[in-house]
Amino acid sequence: TKILVQLLKYKAGENYLFFESLLKRWFRNTNLEFDCRKLEITFNKDLIDGLICDNKRAIIIENKIHYAQDQRKQIERYVEKVKEYGIDFTNIHVVYLTRYGDKKVSGNSCSPKLREDLGKRFVESNYFYDILPYTYVLGISDKWIKKFESISLQAPNWYNSSSTFNINTFSSFMNTTMSTATKSMLSSPSSSSSGGSSGGGSSG
Repeated sequence: TKILVQLLKYKAGENYLFFESLLKRWFRNTNLEFDCRKLEITFNKDLIDGLICDNKRAIIIENKIHYAQDQRKQIERYVEKVKEYGIDFTNIHVVYLTRYGDKKVSGNSCSPKLREDLGKRFVESNYFYDILPYTYVLGISDKWIKKFESISLQAPNWYNSSSTFNINTFSSFMNTTMSTATKSMLSSPSSSSSGGSSGGGSSG
């Protein structure tokens, strides 16, 4: 979770680049927006692994990358705690984060009723496909890539290479992609943008 929080806090000027990108990825089917001028991103606040708030909206990040067992009413307790901060239930979102998508939330932690009430505001995410690519940008990928060396995984749908997919070819692919993107950005004319909100509307 610390690495994810580090990514989410990364800013270019006034823009939270990775937060904005992940927001669209996680909640692409909603109109979720955050006021980045009031954004607070915390780790282990009130035992919540990761929490993103802007006084009106919140995202609870429950990290299960190490396969910790779901505790009784764990997510329900977190939701109630965030409500104590003054966040309306309809503006509370939950990201259930696993290592590579094979672990599902249990009814012991998040009751079927709460899951139904959250609807599209509850999403499942995983480090390997959703988070790891971003670590290349910050140069912190090596410490995470080793965690997946012995795991046989299916290539993500955005992976485009003629090489057989494994953790080593994936790492090489990402390094090449990031190098190409960096050169492209350095050679492009600079541009500026303004605005204080970050949206999670429809995105491909």
